Amino acid sequence: MQGRAWKFGDDVNTDEIIPARYLNTIDPKELASHCMEDADPDFARIFFRNCINTGLPILTCPEAAEEIEDGDQVEVDLAHGKIRNRTRGKEYATPPFPPEMQEIIAAGGLMNFVKKKVAAGK
Repeated sequence: MQGRAWKFGDDVNTDEIIPARYLNTIDPKELASHCMEDADPDFARIFFRNCINTGLPILTCPEAAEEIEDGDQVEVDLAHGKIRNRTRGKEYATPPFPPEMQEIIAAGGLMNFVKKKVAAGK
């Protein structure tokens, strides 16, 4: 996966990720449209999920977080734990995602993942 980097600083709380005034819905697309809108209104139209269970790969890499700038083009390889800053030509290592977590993300979140498993009789 690849795309634009968004930086919001440290200690972002859950009310900033999805403002409580929108928690009257469970529709992922509706929630995504409001994600981080109080921090940056332009961000909400791009961001799709707010955690692994809703399909967002959360990565931990202090060096990448420090060096990647807002607006840089970034490429992520979850299976191999690689973060590549395409803008600056630098690569970082992060723990690779286990296969099942990659399936959850690929399915679009935990609910879709479970639905697929149930439908397949697994």
